[in-house]
Amino acid sequence: MCKLCGFADHSHDGTPCTKCEVTHEELFTQESLLNEFQRRTGAEHRRLAYMYKNLATVEEKELFFSEHGVRWTEFARLYYFDLVRCTVIDPMHNLLLGVAKNQWFSRWIETGALRARELNIIHEFLETGRLPTRVGESAGGSLTADEYKFATTGPLAVVVPLVWERFQSDADEDYKAALARYPASMTEYRKKLKAWEKTKDSRQKNSRRPPLPKEPFKRSSEPSSGSDTSSDRYCSCMRSTAQLGFIPYN
Repeated sequence: MCKLCGFADHSHDGTPCTKCEVTHEELFTQESLLNEFQRRTGAEHRRLAYMYKNLATVEEKELFFSEHGVRWTEFARLYYFDLVRCTVIDPMHNLLLGVAKNQWFSRWIETGALRARELNIIHEFLETGRLPTRVGESAGGSLTADEYKFATTGPLAVVVPLVWERFQSDADEDYKAALARYPASMTEYRKKLKAWEKTKDSRQKNSRRPPLPKEPFKRSSEPSSGSDTSSDRYCSCMRSTAQLGFIPYN
């Protein structure tokens, strides 16, 4: 749909979005997630499309596309057709390989929010399904868009809330321990940083800056006492899944 309406695709550095002027580097910034970037307009996109069409050489068109992320489309001739408003957002890249993948891999796997003990339960649960049984590990490979669709509408929607509830108390203990270690880690980091800044080759490429310690984060949040949240009701309804032997409930 992007190419059909004269847009660049999601990998373009300058204009990866068909709706606003966010750059690729700023896609996951707070400003982007709150939709605060300047909106693109159908009139401006049509103007740029005609500019692309009127360029004489292939080299000029390639340079123009690299800068503006706009190419010629025959739909630009239809003045009743708003090229921005009528371009449907690609669900595969935006939802499945965007939101779903970001939540699963970037937020839960890379940060360690889902650890080995939780992943082991998920793997055991997936042994009877259509997904790779080692998801979340290098051996499991990367999920395709179709697998993310199946995962988020089926097995992960069932097992992840149960895993969170099962390990809630452990997550709280891990968070308290991480908070206790954090001040000492920051003190050690400042010492190493100060020493690094004093070295003669601190500005050379082969001199690596000391890594900043990860700030403690809560892997899950506990509902307020006495509350009956939708998550509580969901987990209560799904506890019967434990009878299949997939999830060890106490």
